[in-house]
Amino acid sequence: MDVMRPELKWVDGCCFRINVVDPSICQEEKVPTYSRNLQEYDDEPECLANPAIDNVQIVCDDTGKFTASLHVASAYFPLIIGSRGTTRKRLETETRTHIFIPKMGQEGDIKIKGLDHKGVSAACRRIGLIVMSSRQRQAFTHFLSLSMAGEEIQKYFLQFKKDVLEACRDSRGICESVFQREQKLHLTLGTLALLDKVEREQAAKTLEDAFTDVIIPLLEGRSLKVQMKGLEYMNDDPAEVDVLYGQVQVVDGNGGSEDILQKLADDVAAYFTQKGFMQKEYDRVKLHVTLMNTIFRKEEEGVSEGLRPGEENDGPPRRGKPPPLRKARETFDARSILEKFQDYYFGEQVIDTLHLSQRYSTGKNGYYQSTAKIILT
Repeated sequence: MDVMRPELKWVDGCCFRINVVDPSICQEEKVPTYSRNLQEYDDEPECLANPAIDNVQIVCDDTGKFTASLHVASAYFPLIIGSRGTTRKRLETETRTHIFIPKMGQEGDIKIKGLDHKGVSAACRRIGLIVMSSRQRQAFTHFLSLSMAGEEIQKYFLQFKKDVLEACRDSRGICESVFQREQKLHLTLGTLALLDKVEREQAAKTLEDAFTDVIIPLLEGRSLKVQMKGLEYMNDDPAEVDVLYGQVQVVDGNGGSEDILQKLADDVAAYFTQKGFMQKEYDRVKLHVTLMNTIFRKEEEGVSEGLRPGEENDGPPRRGKPPPLRKARETFDARSILEKFQDYYFGEQVIDTLHLSQRYSTGKNGYYQSTAKIILT
């Protein structure tokens, strides 16, 4: 068949081009026999909440061809290319464009060229959808956090740790290594996968926008004074606990409602979700301060069974080096802790900063390193 004069087929008033199908490709991935009519792309959702295609401009050059350039982290390139290039070929066929992706090991923008504005726009949206879908499966690299490591709370937490190790030393699975570090006590509002410098800059800008659009109207200049009191655990059996956490409440009389902290957390998380950086998992953010976590546990020989942010053996395995073998997490029996310390008071503090924190990091003050941060009041 002459590829410049392909066979055409009309279906329900729409004209389709019949493509030659390579059987070897079909074994890898099913390829549609007919290319889609570009008119169909008018009905596709605009991926506005997607940092991969935000602010993408499509320009027409002197020859009448349309070109777009969009930044995508290089980690997503293999997904856009596909096995043996099948994904890129399908996108090019269906959108009537040419897609240029930097070579392996190189950074840079993806270039899309075509004779039709609709085709270039459709290719951008399709690539954006691939990135969005993959982002949801990436291990998170950053998280939005509110530090709960005020001086008073640190002091009471260290006393709590000492008391538990003494009073509950006979309980299964309780040891010093499962406790969080006092400088890293925090509330998590949501997690993000930011895979390069540009994505980090985009997330930092979103944090600034959230401050203007969400936080200032909510707080109206009021301070956010909270207290941590009481214990909870994250499973149904207090004898088989992985995570024990402290409960946080807004202090009465600080000029705000009791739900203002919850609303701030929910609204900021929703803002980042709307911008495409986070995936909505629950209707409300679960406000909790992790006190003990079995993922922190260390064996007597000093080999970590889990990941403890800030330790030297933390972080993704180095390229070419297989990840270390880890034992299954060992739970601990929290019944005696709950019996003796259920209503433990950890103190009060004013939450004054919202951090875009980097996972597996430790700053000079012992807290997580901040990619960006804003002062709340």
